[in-house]
Amino acid sequence: MQEVEWFGQRLKELREATGLSQFGLSEKAGFDKWTVPQLEQGRRKPAWGTVVALCKALGVTPDAFLQAPQGFGRASDPASKSKSGQRSRPAPRSK
Repeated sequence: MQEVEWFGQRLKELREATGLSQFGLSEKAGFDKWTVPQLEQGRRKPAWGTVVALCKALGVTPDAFLQAPQGFGRASDPASKSKSGQRSRPAPRSK
């Protein structure tokens, strides 16, 4: 599930869009000052309650975290997947 992989990147985008610092968002969401930095760096995985608190602090709904971060999944990215969830295959080579 790619949403888990990109959660930190998406959190950073949403936070920056609101103009909050990492510590500012942590405070607004009621977390200790290291929670947001750890989430953004992928060192911590969010529980549902954490996601809900972040959504309230950022003024977004949980589906905002299901959108891929900017630049994630570009065609040049070898880990990119098609909409069907399958890895995209390179076009056959012409002889």
